Amino acid sequence: MPKLYHFRTRTGQEVDLAPEWKGRVVGLEVSRTLAPRGFNGLKVLRALAKDRFLRGVVLYGGEEILAVEKGFYAVSVQAVWRFAS
Repeated sequence: MPKLYHFRTRTGQEVDLAPEWKGRVVGLEVSRTLAPRGFNGLKVLRALAKDRFLRGVVLYGGEEILAVEKGFYAVSVQAVWRFAS
């Protein structure tokens, strides 16, 4: 079962949820809108976790699922409901 963490540095960079499972870490950030700064904490987590970092996801209030850059995705809240249907 994954261990659930909140990630925050001493300088205030954070990620809302950072589950760890089998030695790999995923960063999950929740945001009303999609903006480049929404990935800042995820990039810090990736740098610190190194090879253990699997991917970073911003869950946002838009409508699309986007591959933002290698290992970083934006997923609409609506998409979560579509998976549940």
